Amino acid sequence: MNFKCKPYITIEKLIIEFQSKVNKVKATGTILSDGILGYALLKAANLSSDQYDMVKATCDELTYTNVKSQIEKIELSKNKSNKFSPSKDTASNMKIEQCFCGNLSANASSHDNNLSESSSDKDEMK
Repeated sequence: MNFKCKPYITIEKLIIEFQSKVNKVKATGTILSDGILGYALLKAANLSSDQYDMVKATCDELTYTNVKSQIEKIELSKNKSNKFSPSKDTASNMKIEQCFCGNLSANASSHDNNLSESSSDKDEMK
């Protein structure tokens, strides 16, 4: 079986397509061991080398069930880390405003001068 996941396909869709292909192969009378299915799913997932190594390291045995479970966990952790990723519509509606920070030390000294002037004004009023 030579099946690769396209970059835009979700893990859920990959597993459905993979299982469909496996069922077609099994319908011909071919027997596929659980280890072969696990390895084939791992290769089909088109993971980065780090993710690939992580799946292999975290599976007690390289079976279809174990590989499927670990790949789903990677997808879940990836989705949790990308909680806010604005869509094109949201991004196009964002308003960009200029920040007026200026020289903070100059602003602080002018603020101090304004404070001392207002306190001297109060003294004159008394």
